[in-house]
Amino acid sequence: MSFDNEAPNGPEASFSGDKTAESIDYEHGASLTRRQMMVATAGTALALSATGTAAAATYNFESEYAPTPRVPGSVTIDEHTDAMTSALEYLADDESTTDLRDDGAMLAPRDADDEPHNPVRYRPDRLDSSELRKFPRGETREVTEDGETVEEDISWTDADEWSTSPMDTATLESTTAENGADAIAINASGDMMDATFDAVDIGSSVDRKYIQAIFRVENVESDSDVSITLLDTSSDPELATGVNVPLDGNDDTVVVQKQIGEIEAGDDLGQIDTVRLMIANCDATLVGLNVDRATAWSFGETEELVTNDDGDEVLETNTVHEPVGTVALADADDGPLSTLDDAFSDATIRGLDVDIEFDVGGLSDDAVDLVFEDASRHTPDRRMRLVTNFELPTAYALEYNALALEDTVAHTGDRYRTVEFVAGEDDPVTLEAIDDEDVDGWVQRTTDYRDAELEDELTLTSSVNAGEVVAVYYEVLVRDSEENELEDTSGIAMGPTDSESGGFLATLFSLPGILASALGIAGIRAWIARRT
Repeated sequence: MSFDNEAPNGPEASFSGDKTAESIDYEHGASLTRRQMMVATAGTALALSATGTAAAATYNFESEYAPTPRVPGSVTIDEHTDAMTSALEYLADDESTTDLRDDGAMLAPRDADDEPHNPVRYRPDRLDSSELRKFPRGETREVTEDGETVEEDISWTDADEWSTSPMDTATLESTTAENGADAIAINASGDMMDATFDAVDIGSSVDRKYIQAIFRVENVESDSDVSITLLDTSSDPELATGVNVPLDGNDDTVVVQKQIGEIEAGDDLGQIDTVRLMIANCDATLVGLNVDRATAWSFGETEELVTNDDGDEVLETNTVHEPVGTVALADADDGPLSTLDDAFSDATIRGLDVDIEFDVGGLSDDAVDLVFEDASRHTPDRRMRLVTNFELPTAYALEYNALALEDTVAHTGDRYRTVEFVAGEDDPVTLEAIDDEDVDGWVQRTTDYRDAELEDELTLTSSVNAGEVVAVYYEVLVRDSEENELEDTSGIAMGPTDSESGGFLATLFSLPGILASALGIAGIRAWIARRT
């Protein structure tokens, strides 16, 4: 790389994320942006306080002139527990709960206002909650423990509670599902299994109850079949109603939830004493089962495009009740997982997929190095030198996918003097290290920026590895006004500020201080007016 030989005369900058350009309203309709107010306050502070000194400016990444490198991708979180309040939390290797937001990550932003945005995904068969195994409620059996007879709750996950009639070699057994909890596995590839569970005694409001089941179905063929039937064997003739589990010829996770009164012959059923499963030519793992609940489970909220009465496609947020495959969750004020059913309040999800983005705005102070220099031989005649460093955290519980390094073009033409990146560093790269040529392996991308249009999105590399530093270095020519906007001067050191100690506030709120403040603000207004 090459640099011009002008000596730096701009302030070296550190990084801060507080960049909101709010407007502060004053009397008579006048207005100063937050940034202008900070400049005015800085001038007043220096005029009033001999002990105050200007601090290093920080990088205003929200400026329209600011390079905004980022690392988008997705991460699979091995285990998300009910104690975690954010979809970006995970268990670190020391088993402490850690948040990817602390390392600069956020949920991937929306691409377009008129397109669904569902950044969190999970498979229902990987959701574990005690709610999935509460059926049958209140049914017990007598067992002998240490010579004493005790009552034990009956569970549908106990294979001994099922009566089976395999056609040939099909089997039914207790197993541990992918959610880490007890389940029933029926292996009926090339065969058929007829299994009944009769520890059921539902005799009221049957039509209001739901058939609810979560299946993981594998080795599916064109003639595969899975069905659930509810029986009243005490009636004469025997009464039954049921549903077929939808299969499309592929291995999948399928949730069935049907209100019994809405099923054919369901309103004829006065009671339920048996649940029957029929599995043919596939393998099925039953992860959740219930026929004693009067409301459907909610698996979260998702955004989707629907056609309204006028024939237009509109974006709607709908509750997911019968997902097939993966559930895609929309973002929500309290996080995507907050929209799951309250019955799943103790849920653990194993294998939570989250679309993420590590953004320059989330980087720590030591990950960004910035300085402005004279570039008198160029137009504009100020040069910004900036280096940003990304290092994605690693943990056994995290598996990243499709990580890339991207940026949005903020300037055009020859404004970009140098843009390059380097990957595989152990420590953040500083401007000093670049000047000393201590860093090797830079990959040039300057031509890509010069050939691009304003606001084009560029991919610097599609291969980013967690646990190693990826640094991006910029030399960009900027105007004075752009430099002012790219700096955030809110971090001004002013010595004591409380009025009781006779510091800055005591001076500011004295009569001379008030006059000086007014003059300072008036002066900065005039200065701004001349520059705009």
